[in-house]
Amino acid sequence: MLSQAEWAWILNRTIATWLASLRAESEAAGTRESLVPKTPITRAAVHHFYKAGALQGAVYKGRWRRGLMNNGGMLTWADGRTYEGDFKDGDISG
Repeated sequence: MLSQAEWAWILNRTIATWLASLRAESEAAGTRESLVPKTPITRAAVHHFYKAGALQGAVYKGRWRRGLMNNGGMLTWADGRTYEGDFKDGDISG
């Protein structure tokens, strides 16, 4: 049985693949405007880390760039410690 995180990852990959195929079709047809808007490079989101590792159980609230923590945000570890500040390419940089 799939965990919630695995299920969400599979769903996101399926959607991304479908959107990429739509984008490719519209470009092949020579349309100037894409049928599907391009995924933004940066966004703000909350993420709960479930997998084993240094961030297991942590929660990050802040900016993401290309799937990595970037710019300002707040990271709260499972033991209650917090860091609020800058991140660069997924690492604390402040």
